[in-house]
Amino acid sequence: MTSATQEPRLGFRLYGTLALLSALAPLGTDFYLPGLPDISASLGTTSGLVQLTISINFVGLAIGQIVIGTLSDRIGRRRPLVACMALFVVFTVLCGLAPNIWVLLAARFAQGFVAGAVAIPRAIVRDMFPPSVVSKVFSQLTAVAMFAPVVAPVIGGAILAFTSWRVIFAALAVIAVVQLVLAHRVVPESLPPERRHASGRAQRRVMLMMLRDRRFAGFVVTAGLQGAQLMVYLSLSAFFLRDEYGVSTQGYSALFALNGLGLILASQINARLLSTQELPRVARLFALTTVTAIVSLLALIVAGAPLAAVEVALFVSIAASGPGIANIMGLAMTPMGHAAGTASALLGSSTFLIGAIVAAVVAHVSTSGVAMASTMAVAATLIAMLTWALTRRD
Repeated sequence: MTSATQEPRLGFRLYGTLALLSALAPLGTDFYLPGLPDISASLGTTSGLVQLTISINFVGLAIGQIVIGTLSDRIGRRRPLVACMALFVVFTVLCGLAPNIWVLLAARFAQGFVAGAVAIPRAIVRDMFPPSVVSKVFSQLTAVAMFAPVVAPVIGGAILAFTSWRVIFAALAVIAVVQLVLAHRVVPESLPPERRHASGRAQRRVMLMMLRDRRFAGFVVTAGLQGAQLMVYLSLSAFFLRDEYGVSTQGYSALFALNGLGLILASQINARLLSTQELPRVARLFALTTVTAIVSLLALIVAGAPLAAVEVALFVSIAASGPGIANIMGLAMTPMGHAAGTASALLGSSTFLIGAIVAAVVAHVSTSGVAMASTMAVAATLIAMLTWALTRRD
C-alpha cells in the first residue's frame, strides 16, 4: 500500500479498466431500459413481470456481491473477477435468446449474481490507496464509470428504432467481452497472500464484527436506502414519462442520458470538493442537496408541472445522488482495509437488495410519477438524517 503521505495515481489503463468494470452493474440494466415496454409485448407478459427482470437482477447482484466479495478476501481479487466476467458474457447471451419471461428472469438473476464481481474493483482501490484519498478515487471512478450508462440507453433506444430488444443484449455481450479481455490483461492482483483470510470461519467472524460496529452498520443501511432511491427511478421512470408525459422510447433514452451526464458532472464536483473539504462535510452537503431536489420533484409532479420543469428537478435529484453513494462508500470502507472485499460486498449487497425489494413493491402498487417521487423523497430524507447522525462528530 502506498504511503499516506503521497497521493498515488492509477495508470491510465488500470484506471480506465476499473472504471469500466465498476460500470458492470448499471450497464446490465441501463442498456435495455428503453426496451422494457417492447419486451412486455414481445413475450406476451405483463409490465409487472418485465419490471421484475430489473429487481431480480438486483437480488442476484446483492447475493453475488456477498459471495464473490468475501471470496476475494480469501483467494485474491484477480481470479474471481476474470471468472465472473466470463460467466457474465454467457448469461447475457442467454438473456437475448430467452423464449419467454421465465427464462429471461432466470438468466437475469444469474447475470446479476456474477455481476456481483463489481465489489472487487472497490476492494482493489481500498487495497492500493491510503484511507485519506479513497473517497476521492471512488468519486473519480464513478465519474468515468457513469459515462457508459449515459451512452447505453441512447444506444439501446437507437437499436430499438431498427431492430428488437434481443439485439440490445447481443451488444451488451460484446461490451462484456471487452471487459473480460481488459480484466484478464490489465488488472493486477492487489491482495498479497499474507493479507488474505485463512478460512471461511475467520471471514465470517470478521463480517459479524463489521455488522456489530454501529457506525458501519449505519452506513450499510444508508447504502441500502440510496439503492432504493436510484432503483425506484430506474424501474419506474420509463413508464412514468411515457404514460404521463407521452415521452417516446428515443426521447426517454435522451432524458436518461442527460440525467447520467448530471451524475458525471456532480461526481467531478465532488472530487474537487474533497480536495479542499473534509469528507463528512461534503457527504452532508450532497445529502441535503438530494433531498431538497427530490421533494421539489414530488411537488412539481403533484402540481402537474410541464415536462421541462420536472426534468430539471429530476436532473438535480439524480446528479446529486451519485456522489452521495461514493461518499458513503468512502466513509464506510476507510477503516476496513483489513477486509475490503467483505466491506465492499456488504455495502454493495445492501444497495441492491434493499433497492430491489423497495422497487418491486412500489412497482407492484403503482408506476405513477407520484409513487416514484414520493418513495425517492422518503429514502432521501432518511439518507440525510442518517448521514448527519453518522458524521456529526467528524
